[in-house]
Amino acid sequence: MKMIVAMQSIAAISVLSDTVMPENGLLQQDLINFVGDLYNFAVKPQIPPGMAGQVFPVLLYQAGKATINDSTYPINQIAVVQNGDIVTASSTEVADLILDDFLSKLDSGLGYKIGASKHKKKMYVSNMVVQFDRPIEQPDSLISKIGNLLDKKIPRPEKPFNLKRLAFGSGDFTMAQVITIEAIENADFIIERRAAADYSENIYFSSAPATTSEHLKILAQIEDEILN
Repeated sequence: MKMIVAMQSIAAISVLSDTVMPENGLLQQDLINFVGDLYNFAVKPQIPPGMAGQVFPVLLYQAGKATINDSTYPINQIAVVQNGDIVTASSTEVADLILDDFLSKLDSGLGYKIGASKHKKKMYVSNMVVQFDRPIEQPDSLISKIGNLLDKKIPRPEKPFNLKRLAFGSGDFTMAQVITIEAIENADFIIERRAAADYSENIYFSSAPATTSEHLKILAQIEDEILN
């Protein structure tokens, strides 16, 4: 198995908001300006005229870049939500680096107390495209048997039943684009055929509530279990 490309992945932190807010309070517009300038985001939240006093539950910043330890990292998105912060970047390792830098600057620049909080938890979602050495639908495997059964019961020679998607998780299905701490916390483990890739290429998209490096290890172990 080999990874073809790491795709947009997430590092997030959940916090108990009441315990980390600046002691003297903070105007949301000041937060918007501070974060927008921090990483030179091309897209920043906009508060419509006449709504300056309202608190918006999600602030989205897109297309920025962070310079950390003399290296520059593109930022796909930062979401500031009421119970945490969510960073999307090329891999969970990069997103985690940006998240740590972001939280440190919120503390030092705006008076947040995230670093000292005892009520915080990090979580990750990694996405990648991989190529397995051989098909997942091995002969005599459960997946292959289900496909063969469907082919017999629902004859469709021109469009046989092959594996398209496997998902493991708990609770209700959550759309991937939902940007909440809860959605990240309950993210599914997914393996699905990469769109437009021929079945013979064994190319899959995979998403996991794990770091990019741990995700790769899990996929390698799945391949070993299936192919052996």
